[in-house]
Order: sequence, then structure tokens, then C-alpha cells
Amino acid sequence: LEEAMRAAISSQLVVVEPDDGYAFRHALVREAVHDDLLPGEHARLHARYAAAIEAEPGLAGGPGQALSAVAYHWYAAHDHPRALTAALRAATAAGERFAYAEKHSLLERVLELWEQVPDAADRIGMSHLEVLEEGLYAADAAGDRERALRLARAALAEVDREREPLRAARLLERQACILAILSRSDGAAEVREAYRLASRVPDAAERAPLLADIAVATMRSDWQEGGRIAQEAAAAAQHLGDIAARVSATITYGQLCSRKLSPEVALTELRRAARDAEQIGDGKGLVRALVNISDLLYEVGEYAESAATAGDGITEAARLGVSRSKGAFLLSNRAEALFALGEWDEAERLCAQSARLDLIGSKAIHWMTVRSRLRLARGHPEAHKFVARAAAYLARPYVEGQFRLPLRELRITAALADPPAAVAVASEALADPELASDPRYAWPLLAAAARATVVAGAAPVRERVQELAATVPVRYPAERAFAAQVAAEFAEPVEAYPAWQAAVAAWRVDGQPYPRAGALLRLAEAAAAAGERAAAADAVLEARRIAADLAAAPLTEAAETLARRLGLRVAGRWGADGESLTRREREVLALVAAGYSNRRIAEELYITPKTASVHVSRIIAKLAVGNRTEAAAVARDLGLLA
Repeated sequence: LEEAMRAAISSQLVVVEPDDGYAFRHALVREAVHDDLLPGEHARLHARYAAAIEAEPGLAGGPGQALSAVAYHWYAAHDHPRALTAALRAATAAGERFAYAEKHSLLERVLELWEQVPDAADRIGMSHLEVLEEGLYAADAAGDRERALRLARAALAEVDREREPLRAARLLERQACILAILSRSDGAAEVREAYRLASRVPDAAERAPLLADIAVATMRSDWQEGGRIAQEAAAAAQHLGDIAARVSATITYGQLCSRKLSPEVALTELRRAARDAEQIGDGKGLVRALVNISDLLYEVGEYAESAATAGDGITEAARLGVSRSKGAFLLSNRAEALFALGEWDEAERLCAQSARLDLIGSKAIHWMTVRSRLRLARGHPEAHKFVARAAAYLARPYVEGQFRLPLRELRITAALADPPAAVAVASEALADPELASDPRYAWPLLAAAARATVVAGAAPVRERVQELAATVPVRYPAERAFAAQVAAEFAEPVEAYPAWQAAVAAWRVDGQPYPRAGALLRLAEAAAAAGERAAAADAVLEARRIAADLAAAPLTEAAETLARRLGLRVAGRWGADGESLTRREREVLALVAAGYSNRRIAEELYITPKTASVHVSRIIAKLAVGNRTEAAAVARDLGLLA
């Protein structure tokens, strides 16, 4: 051995490891040697590796790595019986570590080997159907919904629905959820059948947890029926003392409360469910509760708390290995809340994190909508490509209203530069049947459609917006602000100024800076038309400062264009805070404000008149003013004369 190793090391094929072991110098060398083995050598080598690691697991690292390595080597050695049992052991261990992608891959290996091991069921103590089910749940948790759907269909083909209604109902419920996530259908037919079968299960302890899950799936197509089933599940769980089932049912009912009852009731229920889940160690229940809490907090205008709650959920989802499934919405929920707060750089980082997860279906729609909105607002050169990618989901057979309506609103906003196109998109969006029943997403869409009708002068679309605005409920701060904005868009000229004042005031209450800045520009136009030039200047200046803070280039350009169009004297006040001026330039500016000429400035500061002139020119350029008088006005605004 030593003689052979010496030759390999001298040839730089093998290197000495720090712990006195050996390794190939490069993975390509290892692959070349491995591929050069004859079939018999290949099988014997892998069998020896498998036996060695089974005898001494530490050779492969930790216990989890050892089990996976043994499964791999027995498979490579073509020892199918040993490979089968080793793959199942490794899959079980992977599930205990929340490594669902690895578990799914190993269970696929079990299914692959099943036909090659005649007594497979006896060897592993599981039926083929049970392996399919385990593979389905692992693939679902890992976020591989396409494979999960195929496994669900395969399992349903094997199960006897009449003899095993509980198992069939659970598989149908999973299939319904996966179909909805993939935007294939609302899963209504599958979930109705699941409820029918679940109702036949005599054991209430087995039925209650399943009913809670069926309630969630039912709510996609029938909100009221879903709430009824959730109450049924909650009552059964309470009677049985099944805390996990009660948590699931409570979360589902909390979603119903967010539409039908007060937010205080819904948040109280959801927070209680989160505490219960945490106390019993129900990590997945906790993650689901945090998803819904963060979402409802956003709806009622508690953006900072929404972002913090979603952040807690992201951490918990990562711990449980469900970042690509249950945790996916937490990333986009936090990004959405940060967008509302004006923390756009962090929102962009979270969207990039979501992109790396390579989510599909409804899991991808939310973050793609947030990122598209963000890139439109910042004038990203490819913003419209992002909008088009997100809006492409509207062509799918089924997209939930909570995703569909924001996509429709996004398309209107993106098309505003082309008024006829914006009106056409708005007209299509206003026909959506869910508008009248979902105020959270209806009001932003109505505001965008109202703007489109104003810039394009489309009377029929305007009438439809006004009709809906008269019927859609107004409950929370953002909805009130959007409603005020719609009213201001359609206000008569004599009423426009107070109407836009009301809209801006509503956005101040809500706290979102970006829509407030947009309303401020409309207020400036109305104020100028009403002869309130000072108010117009103040509104433009505030909008421009918000735009600068957000790095919202289109909004910045709109504010500057409006200021020039209205002839407003605000050019030297654009976000001027004096920070760009050096200490010497501040001294020069103070003397300019005192009325000193360049020669007198030079004498006062012991510099040459030419140097003083250069300082004055730089100050005028930095403050974006036209002359010394405007520079002096800025100096007074900044308190530099004190």
C-alpha cells in the first residue's frame, strides 16, 4: 500500500490530508479513476465502502452522512436488497433532520428499487402505498410540487377509497392544495370528495386534524363553507383535547375572521394558535400561524410589526427545512411590509432570496409581484420584463384572488405611460368577479384604474370604477387612503384641492411614504390650479424628498418636471440638507447670504477673489440653484446663518 501511495503522490494524483489520510488531488481525477474501473471492480469497491462505513460510521462524518453514504454505496454495488433497506434508513434519518429534499430523493430510490426486490415490503416493513405517501409529503415539504402531484396521483390509484376513506381523503386534500399552488385548478372537486370521505371516518381523533386541513383547501373555492368546516374541526379538536388539530382549525378560522369579523378578533385567535403551537412543539403550525399573522398585520396597516413577525417565521421555517414550502410566503410577506415602510433595499434582498429558492406557482407570484412593483418604482431598465413575467401567471387556468388582483393592478400601473393600453388593461381588470368582495386588493386596483381613466379620459371605465367604489367596503388605513385617492381623482376642479388634501392626510395616517408622494404630486397640481402656490411648492418638495430617500427615479423626475411646469421656486430646496457642502463652502455660503461680493469674501477669508468665485460656483451647482440670491435662501432654510 505504502509503495503504491508513494507513486500516486509523486505523480500528484493523490495528496496527504492533515489527519494522515489521503485524498485525490482533484475531483476530476477521482471520477476518471472511478470510471476506469471494470464492472466487477466497480461493484466490489462500492460494496467494500458500504461494509466499511457500516462497521465504522465515523469514516463518513456524522450518523446522517454515514446512512446516506451506505445507501449510495450499496446502490452503486448493485446490491439491491441492501440498497433498498439502507435508502429507507437514510430517508428516515433525513426526515428527522428536516432535510426533506434529501428524504424525497432517498424515497425515490426506494421506489426505483421496489420492483427489483421481490420481498421489498417485508424487508422494510412498509407497503408500496406507504412509501408513495411518505415521498409525497417529503416532496411537498421540499417544494417540489410537480413531483408531489405525480406521487399523489400514483397513491390515489392504489388506495381503496371505500375501505380506507381516511387515507384517501388525506391524499385528495394534498392533491387539491398542490393543484392550487401550481395554478392548475382550485381543487374544489378533490376537496369536496375529501370531505365526503372524511365524514365517513368513525374515529373523531383521526378525523379532526384532517377536517382542519380540508377547511383550508375548501376556503379557496367557498369561503363560507371553509369557515364552517373549520369550526367543525375546532369543536372536535377541543372536545378531544387535540391541540395540534385545534391550532390548524383556529388558523383557518382566523383567516375567515379577517374577512368577516374585526381584525382584533382574528389576531387574538391567530396569536393564541401560535402560542399553543409553540408550547406543544408544533413547528409547522407555528410557521403557518406566523404567515397569517404577518399577513393580517399588513392588511390593518401595522407594517413594522408585520415585517418583524414574518422575520420570526423565516427563522423558524429555516429551522424546520420548509423555506421552500410553508416558509415561502414569509419571505414575500416581509418584503411586502418593508416595501410599504420604504425600506426598499432590504425588500429587494428578500426578493432575491426568494428568487434563489426557485419557487413555482402561487409561491412565486407574491414575491414576483413585490419585486416588479419595486423595480417599476425605481425605474429599473428591465422593470417591464419583470412585470410581464409576473403577469404571465394570469394566463393560467386558476390563480387565487389574493394573487390575481395585485397582478391586475400591477399591469395597470405599468401601462400608465400608454393611456389607451392602461385603460384596456383596467377595463379587463374591472370585470374580475372578486373585486367587490375583497377590499384589500380591490382598492389599490381601483386607484390605479381611476388614474388610467383620468389620463386617458375614458368615461365608461370611469363609471365602472365609481360604481365599484360605491360598493367595496372601506375598513383599514390603506383602504381609506386609496378610497380618498379615487375620490380625489374624480373630484370636480373646484373640489380637487381639498380632495387631494384629504388623500394626502389619509396616507399620512397609513404611513406608507411612496403612495403619499404620488398623492402629494397630485395635490401640488390641484393647489397650483387653486392659486395656492406656496402649498404646491411644499407638496412638490416633500414628494421629491421622499423620492430621493427611496431612490425612486421616475417619481423624482415627475416631481422635477411638475416643478418646472408649474414654475415653482423649489429647485434649490430639493432635499438640500447642506451635507454635500464642505466646511469652507458653508463659510462662503454664509457670507453670500450676508450680501458679500466675491472680493469681500476673499478679504474676509484670506483667499484670492478667483478662489472665492470657484467656491461660489460650486455651491450654486451643489444646491442646484440659479443664482446667489437663491443660494442665500437655501442657507436660511438650512439654518446656516445661525
